[in-house]
Order: sequence, then structure tokens, then C-alpha cells
Amino acid sequence: REAPQVTIVDDKLAARFWPGEDPLGKRLRRGNDGPWYTVIGVVADEKEIELNAEPPITAYFPLEQLVVGIRYFAVRTAGDPVSLIPAITREVRSLDADLPVFDVSTMEARLESALGRRRFAMVLLGGFAAVAMVLAGIGIYGVTSYWAGQRTREIGIRMAMGAEPGAIRRLVVRQAAVPVGIGIGVGLVAAFGLTRLMSTLLFRVSPTDAISFGLVPLILGAIALVASDRPARQAARVDPITAVRQE
Repeated sequence: REAPQVTIVDDKLAARFWPGEDPLGKRLRRGNDGPWYTVIGVVADEKEIELNAEPPITAYFPLEQLVVGIRYFAVRTAGDPVSLIPAITREVRSLDADLPVFDVSTMEARLESALGRRRFAMVLLGGFAAVAMVLAGIGIYGVTSYWAGQRTREIGIRMAMGAEPGAIRRLVVRQAAVPVGIGIGVGLVAAFGLTRLMSTLLFRVSPTDAISFGLVPLILGAIALVASDRPARQAARVDPITAVRQE
């Protein structure tokens, strides 16, 4: 307690007050009338409260040189940390029976609490997205089947004129792929526009994540291909004579 007043600062504080300089040996103080503390070390920025927020500038002080009402201790364990809570509590009370021990939890529990709302929101959004994909597949199948049924006569004429079944299948799939491709393009533009709203729900993931923006169009394209394949096969099996006679 009688030693020189010292502090350790983080990178952000050092860059703000002493940009381009060596912060070691510099001095700072807490408030306008507090004692001066000499910087003896620099550490990396640390997220202490919100994982998705930028950490504030931080300085660390020796406990013996700073009066605080609440102190937190982190204990690293080799086994189950929950089983050691009673032993830690007894150890603290053996030092001072009047010290209250509270807010004891594992690091996993704290991380779960910090990310719980965002995880729930992302699971909810993921569920809606999955339902939307299923509905998209059903819609593509229904529209493609209806289109193929409406053009049965045309398909029959094409086959009567020598069109191969493979060509008919490609025709049906291509007709289904055009609106799907337009929809994917519009969806990507809209998704880029909504990235700012999604940034508050993400942690260590860019709102414009290349994998997400590349994988989703591929999945939607695969759904469109699968959904249009059966109507295409049915169209390719149309009897030309029956189709031509159909009103």
C-alpha cells in the first residue's frame, strides 16, 4: 500500500492518450484530485460486459492502492468448477467471516447469459428462414407444375416435332430458374441493405459474411432444381398424340 502508485493500461487507452509514443513511464490519475499513477505495463483490450460492443478504455490498479466496495475473483480449475464453489466460499469466510460471497457462477454460465438473447433471436430467425425455404420450394414446385400443365399442348407439339425428353426437361427447369434467379438477386440486394440491423445480433461474424451470402443462393438454387425436377420429368413423359388432341 505504501509502494509507488502504479497502473497497467490497455492498448486503447495508450493509443488515445499517447499515440505513437511508449506509454511506459507515463502518468495518469483518476479524476482531477486523485493521486498520479505511473504506467508500468500495457495489455490487450478486454471485453468485460458486452461481447458485441467495443470495450471502453481501461486501466488496472493494484487492489491495495484502490478502495473498491466489490471485488471479483476468477478461479481456474482442473475439474468441474461447480464442485469447488463450497470450498472457495469456505476459504473466503476463513479469511473474514463478515465478507459476503455472492454472484458465483461458471464462465460458461456467464457467456450463456451474455449471449442468451442473441442466440434466441438467431434461432428464431433461423427457424423462420427454414420455413421460408420450405415454402419457397413448395411454391416453385406448384408454379412449375401449373406452368407445365398449361403448356401440355405446346410440349406435345414440340415432342411430335422431334424434341427429345431431355430438351423438354431442360426447358421446364430453365423456365423455373429464371424467376428464382431474379428472386435470389433481389434478396441479396435486400440482405445487403439490412446488414446494419443484423450487426447488433452478431458476434465475431461479419454482417456481410461471404460464406453466408454464397451458401444461401446455392441452397435456394438447389431447392429450385429439386422442386422443378418432378414437373420437368412429368412434362417429358407427355404422350405427343394425347397432348395435341387436348383442348
